Amino acid sequence: MKITTGHLAEKSGKWYAVINLYDADGIRHEKWRSLGLDAKKGTKTEANHRLNEVLEQYNLGDQYLHEGMSRADKERNRIADMRVEDYLAEWLGHSDIGTTSNVYSHVDSESKKLSAEAIAKALSI
Repeated sequence: MKITTGHLAEKSGKWYAVINLYDADGIRHEKWRSLGLDAKKGTKTEANHRLNEVLEQYNLGDQYLHEGMSRADKERNRIADMRVEDYLAEWLGHSDIGTTSNVYSHVDSESKKLSAEAIAKALSI
């Protein structure tokens, strides 16, 4: 993971953290975050401390990745990091009893029997 860097900037009488974020192609994008401090004499040290806290948040986790990702990309990454067992459990959890009964109401009894036998064999019941 690339270390996230940044610097302080004064804009409209306030201190901002300007954070350097990189997309998947390695292109740098700046993200401005307010530090909630007025840019007056004696506040630059506190602004530096807050900048370091913000950068630490980005560097400890993968927050910088999520800033520039679409919702679909975030979901793909979340699923890619899952174990197959966990993904299947989550995926099966999305169906409810109504969906299950609707699916099985359209299946003939011989197919239901073969499915039950295959599941029993796979689970060694």
